[in-house]
Amino acid sequence: MKLIECQSQENWDKFVFNQKPNQFLETWQWGKLQEAYGEKVRFFIFTKKDFTEEKFNINEIVAASLIITKKIPGGFFYFYSPRGPLFSSDITKAEEKECQQKIKELAKKEKVLFWRIEPTTENYFLNWSWRKSINLQPAQTLFLNLKMTEEELLKSMHQKTRYNINLALKKGVTVTLGQKEEALDFLQLMQTTGERDSFRIHPLAYYKHLVSFDSNLINFFIARYQNKILAAGIFVFSGDTVTYLHGASSNEDRNVMAPFLLQWTVIKKARDLGYDYYDFFGIDEKKWPGVTRFKEGFGGEKISYPGTMDVVFQPLWYNMYTLLRRLRRI
Repeated sequence: MKLIECQSQENWDKFVFNQKPNQFLETWQWGKLQEAYGEKVRFFIFTKKDFTEEKFNINEIVAASLIITKKIPGGFFYFYSPRGPLFSSDITKAEEKECQQKIKELAKKEKVLFWRIEPTTENYFLNWSWRKSINLQPAQTLFLNLKMTEEELLKSMHQKTRYNINLALKKGVTVTLGQKEEALDFLQLMQTTGERDSFRIHPLAYYKHLVSFDSNLINFFIARYQNKILAAGIFVFSGDTVTYLHGASSNEDRNVMAPFLLQWTVIKKARDLGYDYYDFFGIDEKKWPGVTRFKEGFGGEKISYPGTMDVVFQPLWYNMYTLLRRLRRI
């Protein structure tokens, strides 16, 4: 088994986009977006044999993982793989163990205490030394199958959702692709939404980075009513899936149901462009009851992930780190 840092976007995406449905958080473009924000990002592949970029063979790849190296107090670091690592469908238990050993060897060289992972299935890591951590990405989401016709999509929705979409149309709400200069409006809406729905938001500089990143990965849509921006969303167009990453709405004119038309417009656009899935990216009836009801109104299939877990390399230092982390939250 070899652990190799991949240098080719074409080769990397061949493996990542072979996973169904696709996980945009493990794509080359997402890694580069994070790198532009100041993160240290690398793309590692676990291969059965010696590997060259020129003679790429996807059948020799058993796993791959985008790894972000994060610094923590004491001169230590940890690895973070958002929604990863990703595995080939035919990986063996022996190969899985070899993957663990290879990443452990790398971690030792780089003073890494643990590897924070977010696997998409529980089929792996059962024999690994890991501990459950606070979820960073949503542990449950909702996938909409875009292979249906528009009529079938509408029929699969809750009746009230269909009603609200039609109401927004009758009221004259319009949805357009946002422009970079309108980023400030989105930031203001995010603050309003976070305060209203009681959830933590990223630093505003991060949202600004997303909407201004020069890439076809991110699209920014705005819903207007009477020349006022009432709702906006950041959407990721990647592989076979469009993902509703971040959304915000105003406290004004909520009766015109702008967020419903915003979602429906992007869903239709994703379908027309040939995407297979629409990922609402996060539901939780306890933490976000209102947002969850809103998303569930569009139909779709609930998908659950194992959540965030830490593969621990240095237990003593890791215990000290988690204690400090807990004290800071108190």
